[in-house]
Amino acid sequence: MSEHEVTPSSYGHSEMIEADPRDAESMALCAIRYTIGRRSYIVGDGQRWAREWGARSAWVRDVIRRDLREAANRDGALGDRHDERGWLAVLADLDALAKEAGSHVD
Repeated sequence: MSEHEVTPSSYGHSEMIEADPRDAESMALCAIRYTIGRRSYIVGDGQRWAREWGARSAWVRDVIRRDLREAANRDGALGDRHDERGWLAVLADLDALAKEAGSHVD
């Protein structure tokens, strides 16, 4: 079995499903985006994921950088003051990673 094959036996299926490696990145983006602007305990996890996935994937990093820049221009879109500071720190960290990788930094 390859690392990307999933057996959904808990759903009564026995065939193998070949998962696209990009699926994990897409799901990580969904989870991170869900937490941007929330006023919840989950924001800290979203910020951690943004850093971790941003370090793993240039695509995830660039999408999150764009999303955070757009949200930073809308009043309150990054959450309360504490969460806003956290997201801006995430953005600075992702910008630093992009610069190290030779990507364009806005």
